[in-house]
Amino acid sequence: MTLSSTSQIPTTTAVEIQNTSDQTSDIIAGAILLLVGICGITANMTAIKIIRKVPSLKNCFGYFLLLHASAEASVMAIFIFWAAPVTFL
Repeated sequence: MTLSSTSQIPTTTAVEIQNTSDQTSDIIAGAILLLVGICGITANMTAIKIIRKVPSLKNCFGYFLLLHASAEASVMAIFIFWAAPVTFL
């Protein structure tokens, strides 16, 4: 049985469907990375401000907390400015 040239059924291959699915997954993953990064950097910057203001944290433990929050903020900045954009591509 042959189809006439006027009534051809459009076909999509499995590769095209998989590419569309991969693109959707990449966009979702990139959005999650961006959201987590923004929330994380906001929380860590807030923690840094609080640690610097509270007088009882002007000791070794407070400095350790400050270092930890700074390192976490750096990791979140990497998520925002490197990992999320690369995932979108």
